[in-house]
Amino acid sequence: MFFSNLLRTVFVSTLLTVFCLHGPSQSAHADPEVDIDIWVGSVVGQPGDSGLEIPVYLTNHTDTVSAFELQFQMDDPSVATFTADLDTVGTLLSGWQYLSCRVLTLDEEEFLRLTAIANIDSGSCVPGFGPQSGEVPLARLSVSLANLPVPTVDSVEINVSYIPPIEFEPPWPDTSEYDSCAWVMDTAYYRCNFWVPPDTCQCLDWSRVYEPPYDSLHTDSTFQCWGDSLVVHTTPGYIRILFPVCGNIDGSLDGLVTMGDLTLLIDHLFISLEPLRWPSIGNVDGSSDDLVTMGDLTKLIDHLFISLDDLECPMNGVM
Repeated sequence: MFFSNLLRTVFVSTLLTVFCLHGPSQSAHADPEVDIDIWVGSVVGQPGDSGLEIPVYLTNHTDTVSAFELQFQMDDPSVATFTADLDTVGTLLSGWQYLSCRVLTLDEEEFLRLTAIANIDSGSCVPGFGPQSGEVPLARLSVSLANLPVPTVDSVEINVSYIPPIEFEPPWPDTSEYDSCAWVMDTAYYRCNFWVPPDTCQCLDWSRVYEPPYDSLHTDSTFQCWGDSLVVHTTPGYIRILFPVCGNIDGSLDGLVTMGDLTLLIDHLFISLEPLRWPSIGNVDGSSDDLVTMGDLTKLIDHLFISLDDLECPMNGVM
């Protein structure tokens, strides 16, 4: 129902994007004058991680949100990049009929554009989400971290901006608060998939389409409000980059060398023979061959239980 209006949002209002940068926060902004809060969660990852999920949250204090468009940008794309995967399971967008998650390059800078519409099918009705406090994620974005052996940064900031307008549905807001509220003609186009018999006017199966060719159309009107003048507060999130620590073979995010690392090394050498994620941090005896051998196992046992001497990984950048 809102598709025709959102086309204008996607292709015209892109020029209206303004980036709002604020300090890190794990909760919604509490200012009562703010209509919409949007903030990105913070996570911890290691170099080489792929499919790292970044939660995004939205709080709408008064009205039901039925369509919107958000844009995300990394402050250091050489360390972390977006993928076009979007996880909506158990989120506010679960069941929405139109979702588009695209990685775009504009003016040599990379962005992730998320476009969402609750209801585009006239045969069913998917409401947006009503006023809520942001306890449930809006969605989860997917990020990949470059496999950098030498630390360059310890965190990457993810900025979020919204592309006006944000669209609402019943219960309608107080129209005096918004610049754009009107009855809007909405046209739906349909294409027949199966005529019976062929070349007749009887259609047994049809689909809604958004461009020619089409076989029929249906025009209706709906009262829509757009948040052109909304007060929207946005807060960036962070990916904390935890670089390899000498002897932290199991990649635990606490960066500590423990029995878990010893167990994994024994498994690697004698049981499953599974390769280590970072062989160089398993080379704890300081040998220049960069191989993980019985010498490293002996050194790790000595470090944990006997002399407690420091481990020695010759690889540059490994602590």
